[in-house]
Amino acid sequence: MIDEQLEFRKLNVIHFFENQIIREKRDRQKKNTEYTKKFNDVLKYLLEQNYVEAKKTCKTLKKCLKWLLLLELQYYCSVLEYIFPSDENLAFVFNFSVKHIEKFKQNVQIKLPVNSFIEKTYKNFIGFKEQEEKYKTLSKKNIAVCATMSAGKSTFVNALLGRDVLPVRSEATTSKITSVYDNDNSNSLIGFVDVNGKIVDRCLDTNLSIINGWNDDSNVSRIYLQGNLDGIGNNGIIAALHDTPGTNYSGDNTHHDITLKFLTSNKFDALIYVANATQLCT
Repeated sequence: MIDEQLEFRKLNVIHFFENQIIREKRDRQKKNTEYTKKFNDVLKYLLEQNYVEAKKTCKTLKKCLKWLLLLELQYYCSVLEYIFPSDENLAFVFNFSVKHIEKFKQNVQIKLPVNSFIEKTYKNFIGFKEQEEKYKTLSKKNIAVCATMSAGKSTFVNALLGRDVLPVRSEATTSKITSVYDNDNSNSLIGFVDVNGKIVDRCLDTNLSIINGWNDDSNVSRIYLQGNLDGIGNNGIIAALHDTPGTNYSGDNTHHDITLKFLTSNKFDALIYVANATQLCT
C-alpha cells in the first residue's frame, strides 16, 4: 500500500533542496550563486557516496557551510531513506580525524544557529523543516466527489479548490481516481501516479498537461496531487478531495466499477454528489 503522505513529504524535500539558495551575509547574488553551486555539488556527491569528489569540492566551503551541509544531509537522508555516511567517511570528506567528529557535530548544534554568515539560509531550512513536521501531525479528512458523466464534476472541483487541477472536457474525462491534498505551505503542485500499487512517475511541478497525460494513460490506476489550494485552508486538518470516474459512462463499465470499489473500500468524512440540474428527473 502506498503511503501518500510519505511520498508527498519526499517530493517536498526534493523540491526544497533543488530550489534552495545559499545566501551569504551580504546577500550578493554572484556570491550566493557560487556558494549554492558548491554546496549542491558536495551534497550530490555525498548522496552518491562519491566521497573522493565530495572531499575535493568540500575544501572550498566555509566551515559554517559544512555545518549546514551536515545538518541538511541528516534531514535529507532521514526523509528520503538514503544511507547516511559513516563517521569515517564524514571525517574524510570534511578533512579531519575521526576523533574530532563529535566536536564537529556539536558545532552544528551550537554554533550554526548563531552564525551570521548564513543566518538567512539556516532559518529558511529550519522553517521548512518545522512546517513539514507540523503538517505530519494534521488529521486527514477524506471527501469523495461523485457524479454521473459530464455533470460538471471536474469544473466544480476546480472551483472548490480555487485552481485548475482537473482536466475539463465535454466527454468523459476521468477514467481513474484523482486524489488532491491541500498543503498551505506548498509552492508548487507536486504529484505522482500509481500503477498496480507502485509509483512509476513523479513530478515536482505538475500542470494540466501532465495530469492529462496521466489521466489518458491506461496503465495508471490513481493520480495523487498535493499543493496550496486557494479555496481550502488546512486549519488543523488536511483536506483530501478524491475525484472519481462518472458512474454511468456507457462506453466503459469499468468507470462504475472503479468508483464503487473505491467508495466501498475506504472511509470518508463526506461525499459530494454533483448533479446536472437539467437532468434531475432522468
